[in-house]
Amino acid sequence: MDLTSADATLLNIWSQLEEAASRRSPFNFMQLATIAPSGAPRLRTVVIRDFRRDECAIAFTADARSSKIEDIRNDPRVAVTALDAVGGMQLRLEGRADLVTDASRRIDAWRKLKARSHVLFRSSVAPGSKLQSPMEAWQSTPSEQASHEPSEHFALLLVHIERMDWLEVLSEPHRRCQFQRSGSQWTGTWIAP
Repeated sequence: MDLTSADATLLNIWSQLEEAASRRSPFNFMQLATIAPSGAPRLRTVVIRDFRRDECAIAFTADARSSKIEDIRNDPRVAVTALDAVGGMQLRLEGRADLVTDASRRIDAWRKLKARSHVLFRSSVAPGSKLQSPMEAWQSTPSEQASHEPSEHFALLLVHIERMDWLEVLSEPHRRCQFQRSGSQWTGTWIAP
């Protein structure tokens, strides 16, 4: 794909995000930055679960008791970074995160998770709790059983993308393009890497 036009670059970004949401790709694991109630930044790795091009949004799951949920409830502004080290591409996203309350969307996301992921949401120990030993979290988890309904601790987050910064470092010269969303339209601007 010729990535010398901003439009072609935008289509490539959408393709990369769709791939990450559907199968193994360099962008499966992303870094999510939130703002703590104290004003300090917090950064952690999340797994992309869905990409909705029509909404310009990516989805992640989280334990509803986690600090990232508290952060987002206090301030929904987030930043997300993905890196394809082999492909020499970095993607930075900025937007607003929302907790999905629609029951059908939550059920659909829950059913796409593997059973081993369901276990994480069934633990009676909240993420970040102090433990006497690492096994304590698992001892307080009910035995694995199939459930078609999301756990009460299951949260689905949708990050509505408002700005993007794409950097490609394998070409000479390196290329960088910033994108800004206005309604459903995106405008790309080439900038110095």
